[in-house]
Amino acid sequence: MMTPGSLILTIAAAFVILPSTHGQDAAGTGNRLGTALHPEEKSHAVGPWGHLEFYQLVLEPSDFFLAVSSDLRTWREGTVWRFSALNADGVEGILENAGIKRELREILLSDRYMTFNSEAGIFEIRPPEDVIIALDPESRGLLYPQILPFHARNPFHTTYALPVGGLDKVTYVSTGVPQEQLDLIKKLSYKRGNTTQFADIRLVFSRAQSEDERHRIIKTIARERSLSVKLRITEENNLSQLANYWSAGGKNKEILPMLESIMMTSGIETLDLVHLLPPTPRKLLNSYPSEDGSGLGNEMPDCYWTAASFFSEDPPDRFLDSIAQVIDNRYEKASRPLQLGDFILLTDKQTGRAIHACNYIAGNLIYTKNGKSLGRPWIISSLEDVVEEYLSVEEMSLTFLRLKPQYRK
Repeated sequence: MMTPGSLILTIAAAFVILPSTHGQDAAGTGNRLGTALHPEEKSHAVGPWGHLEFYQLVLEPSDFFLAVSSDLRTWREGTVWRFSALNADGVEGILENAGIKRELREILLSDRYMTFNSEAGIFEIRPPEDVIIALDPESRGLLYPQILPFHARNPFHTTYALPVGGLDKVTYVSTGVPQEQLDLIKKLSYKRGNTTQFADIRLVFSRAQSEDERHRIIKTIARERSLSVKLRITEENNLSQLANYWSAGGKNKEILPMLESIMMTSGIETLDLVHLLPPTPRKLLNSYPSEDGSGLGNEMPDCYWTAASFFSEDPPDRFLDSIAQVIDNRYEKASRPLQLGDFILLTDKQTGRAIHACNYIAGNLIYTKNGKSLGRPWIISSLEDVVEEYLSVEEMSLTFLRLKPQYRK
């Protein structure tokens, strides 16, 4: 992976914090949730892109996400902690190093709850619910990543990433989940880096009263925030300036006739941002990966595929496997001012390790997919929220890149 150049900006600036607001129902591979927006809850960004108004939506995945959820199939197995250790003292050392109190360790290490699986060569603890609930968040954060096995069916390995700021950020819209369950999820959540994680899905499922409640729990903890963005059309709009910005230096030329038509049509006050985006983000925005994965290869698309595919009408599968080569071959450092679709690379400043990629839209708005999971949609977010979600290192840097001239069509 290429290392950051002179255009790197260390994360230190203050970004605009957006208010929590409401969206509206819509069909698609997922749902937009919410109620009518109060006008005072809108945020604004004014610049060469025009006058943008935006507010938050809450998205949740479709029923397809439930169909592929291993948690809905395995929760009856109960909570099992599996550790690799030479003996029981080794297991106690793991628990002690995680900060678990002595009285709780004694319960967990008793013959009633801990056994040795001789076939697998590992120790297994089936912790009682009251002990699980009694753990503090710091202990969860230290202990859970050590629980075997390291594959997707292990809820402690493949955890749920809750929204920046916690579950409250997406539950102001009705969830269909009892409040005591929501409170329990929040109590069982913990920090990993700068993100809020939740792993004790089997405990919460065991307290659910029906399969429908379990479905609502899954959809609720998989909710994600996006932004609904509209361009306000006024008599003061300069068509030439808008066309120059949204055409992105010729990479998005097809929007020019539409913009001209909109500007000449009376009675149109706003234009949804989706109509100003290139074909691929226009198709994917506020949706989740589809069941058949059409056009997306054999793996689920991640942030790098998303960022590199911004201007691609028919994105090639290779973006999934060789993003470093794609960046080296197709991109150069972006000059100021930033343009629509510029590639933003987040890296660990100390090691140069790539952490995340997204695309610049306007103001502090970006287009992103936060991870390759089926449960992560393509969204518009603020750069501040994305940085906060991925800020797991002491210093993070941003590199701004732009397609080389030969790739600008």
